[in-house]
Amino acid sequence: MTLVETGDNGNPSSYSAAGAAGTEHLKHNPRKDMIQAIRDNDAIRCLVKTAEIHGHFCPGIALGVMASLCGLRQPEVAFAPSDGMEDLMAVVEINACFADGVQAVSGCTLGNNSLVYRDLGRTAVTFVRRGEKKGVRVRVRPDFRSRIEQAVPGFYPLMEKVVINRDGSAEENAAFMEKGWEAALFLVQLPFEEILITETVRPVLPDYAPVTRSVVCPGCGETVMATKVVAEGEGRSLCFMCAGSPYREVEGQGIVVRESRKRPSPDVCGHRSGHGQSNRGRGPSSFRMHDSDFVFSELGLKEGESLLDMGCGAGDYTIQASGIVGNSGTVYALDKWEEMIKGVVEEAGFQGIRNIKAITSDITGPLPIRDDCADVCLIATVLHILDPEQDKKPLFSEIRRVLKPGGRVAIIECKKEVRPFGPPVHMCLSPEEVEKMVTRHGFERIGFTDLGYNYMIQYRSE
Repeated sequence: MTLVETGDNGNPSSYSAAGAAGTEHLKHNPRKDMIQAIRDNDAIRCLVKTAEIHGHFCPGIALGVMASLCGLRQPEVAFAPSDGMEDLMAVVEINACFADGVQAVSGCTLGNNSLVYRDLGRTAVTFVRRGEKKGVRVRVRPDFRSRIEQAVPGFYPLMEKVVINRDGSAEENAAFMEKGWEAALFLVQLPFEEILITETVRPVLPDYAPVTRSVVCPGCGETVMATKVVAEGEGRSLCFMCAGSPYREVEGQGIVVRESRKRPSPDVCGHRSGHGQSNRGRGPSSFRMHDSDFVFSELGLKEGESLLDMGCGAGDYTIQASGIVGNSGTVYALDKWEEMIKGVVEEAGFQGIRNIKAITSDITGPLPIRDDCADVCLIATVLHILDPEQDKKPLFSEIRRVLKPGGRVAIIECKKEVRPFGPPVHMCLSPEEVEKMVTRHGFERIGFTDLGYNYMIQYRSE
């Protein structure tokens, strides 16, 4: 029977009538099969369903399965597995295999906010219904390991070699999977009271998970929960990664705090303020606010060519351009701020890039580059931070000097629109303002590209 037809990209394009009918009973209760297994007290079926998400059989998921089957039968819970709407809550105290057994059987998961993870390292879970004052805590008896050692003596030696030491052979890996199945099967056939202890508790639960609006991080252009951006100070409105802020993650050690890697502080649209200006504000980069591959395809930059990145900031365009021009090409990266240039040099070294020449230089003055050396001059979200009263003739005279005959200037600027990020509207430059500024210095427009939040105009020297 054909269930799914796929298009050229391999994605399901349509379902046959027979296939759709086969899943109709799951529409309103997608956990119907698991719930029936729970009602039948079919621990083996629950174990198999759990292994589908866990990836293998082991004592840990078996204990999670048994703890859930036991807890859901207690009067405090009154057997009604979770429908993912935060009625039934599970508080699990360990982030190990046990937790997968709890999630699979109870239906309380991290994703549906019905699972609370408390980083206590104890093999235990508490089930409670919202609105109820009492719940049931189910914990594993400490002697469960000795029971497994007696019933499946080969399991723990194999676990030490395959899982703990990570040096098992293919044959030992296969044997571990077999022994894991035997150990799990042994546990789920024991009476609850032989491996578990239950106790009535008065649990403390968090409030219902809030429905949080999403915002677009102006640094990376990705959608982020509004509660997961920097609220104030430097980096305001940026996601934690772009702001270089600490963040928490759940991993094998439990809940840990990690430091994100912060790049040098940029200005309102990608560059530290200061080329011909004292200080006009700082904020996120524009690089990830549009498709950079599309930008470079519009530029037509080729292998072996040279690009001048004026006001390179953190070097996002510089780094990508270096990969396009290759070892036979060169990317010149200029910025007034030494910390920015040091950051570009560090990133290039980290990536093993050798075709970047990063130089500390105010782009409004004489450029430390020889004549006729660049095929493309890129000025990405820089013009709006220059002193509006400053004469731009020296800037464009220097650009004409360093460009090869037939070379191009590409200017990217933020659209003159009100938005919760980027430069204020009064600082933004419209395409007409850019046009007036550039063409008066002997450049003719050869292209315009809409980049969404930004736009790009290309010019050639007349």
